[in-house]
Amino acid sequence: MSMYSCVQTPNSSTPPSPLTAKYFTAVSTPLPTDPVSRDTSHARQASLFGELMPLRLHSQGPWNLWLQSYLADGHPVNIRDFCGKTPLHHALMTDYERGDKVRALVDAGADVAMRDFEEQTPVDVAKRVDEGLFIFLLRTWQRSHP
Repeated sequence: MSMYSCVQTPNSSTPPSPLTAKYFTAVSTPLPTDPVSRDTSHARQASLFGELMPLRLHSQGPWNLWLQSYLADGHPVNIRDFCGKTPLHHALMTDYERGDKVRALVDAGADVAMRDFEEQTPVDVAKRVDEGLFIFLLRTWQRSHP
């Protein structure tokens, strides 16, 4: 995916399992529906996540060391690229160490309810690509919004 591409191709087109459907209907509070902010002041920085997250290794080292360095330098984790996608959206679309990347971003304070310009939250993406992470993100969201 190029830096400016807004085309999203899910890794899985299988319907949700009965467990996912049961858990999803058990969530009593809906995700926020406020208008999506069009602030792209950090878009170039967020695009870096889109380019580096899908890889295991890159010129800046392993993703986990790069992420630790990024956060230690005080950079924000809840930023949007030119398509409105957050680092958490990009981490969910990767094929390598997806769970570790998602958990690292959530531990760093990534907002699981932040929608992209297509009105998709990371929870929506996780629902399509990974049932375990979908449930993890729903539980995380529920704990942060009692």
